Amino acid sequence: MTVLHLVNTMEWGGVRRHILDLADGLTAYGIRSKIAAWIPPDDGLQADERVVPLPLYGPRSGKKSPSGFLSAVRLLRGMLRDGDVQLLHMHSRYATMLGSIAANGIRVPRLYTAHNTFEDLRWLPWYPEDIIAPAAAVRAQFLEHVRGAERYRLHVVSHGVHIPDLPPVAPDVEARFCFAGRLCEEKGVRVLIEALRLLHADEGNLPRMDIVGDGPLLGWMRGCVEADGFSDAVRFHGYLPDPAPVLTGATALVFPSLRLDSIGYVNLEAMARAVPVIASDLLILRDLVIPETTGLVFPAGDAAALAAILRRACDERQNMRAMGIRARELVRTQHDIAQMYAGTAAVYNGIAGK
Repeated sequence: MTVLHLVNTMEWGGVRRHILDLADGLTAYGIRSKIAAWIPPDDGLQADERVVPLPLYGPRSGKKSPSGFLSAVRLLRGMLRDGDVQLLHMHSRYATMLGSIAANGIRVPRLYTAHNTFEDLRWLPWYPEDIIAPAAAVRAQFLEHVRGAERYRLHVVSHGVHIPDLPPVAPDVEARFCFAGRLCEEKGVRVLIEALRLLHADEGNLPRMDIVGDGPLLGWMRGCVEADGFSDAVRFHGYLPDPAPVLTGATALVFPSLRLDSIGYVNLEAMARAVPVIASDLLILRDLVIPETTGLVFPAGDAAALAAILRRACDERQNMRAMGIRARELVRTQHDIAQMYAGTAAVYNGIAGK
């Protein structure tokens, strides 16, 4: 079986790692993968024989190209008509619209993974019959927020990550926090900066904060850090294809997203490294960030509550390390990458056998 993975862009971390993991791991099940997406011009994936670059954006991926969309439809339609693709697996709403238009009238089964759930689009005419939810909480969110969701076949296949060996951590290590993600409004980075301001005002100093990522608010964040006088504590690493070296050994990962989001590959990667998560209280995370067990939660958008939790985490580093060990065990038992491969292959074979 050949599967075509369709996604807007392979520029960013979580989706990129997920799709490449699937493409590599599913070969053991006799499943060949192709990947169609916008690829940055200087990206090494341009030379990957599995990858079909799509002209969905301009030179950078910030602005969608209407003419590029039409060109991508024609390109995909030709691929699907050739008969070399037995399943079209779409990994975003935009990709689902694109793929459904391209596949119109062509007998190729389609599958959508609801990496993100949204309140702002209750009905989408091109959802396929089969949908993967990467966690039970995502399935619940889909059922709640998508009109007519009960008519779809929802398969829960948990996202999975590799479980690395852990380096020893010195018991007296200083508190250090990490944020990893796109630096944009919905990721809650303004809340994070305000929480740091509150901590700085109360304490006069800050624990170290590593910020991994790029995005439209990077310049604003740098300006705030410099103006508020805590540039010595906050380090900007830019976008890293693999944030693991920065995640490893952190007191906690901070995940302050403001509204419905994905479960976040970075959360799984941190927890696999025994790093607990401090997250906003999004329902989509309820099976992953379990309060006082695998991490701590605070009301979304509440900078004062986040500051209080960061202060507590600094004071309770041994407790945070215990949460990290429990977080690693949860990922090991429920989000191991081999389970994701097996579950995804079973869904593919079930669709092909209908």
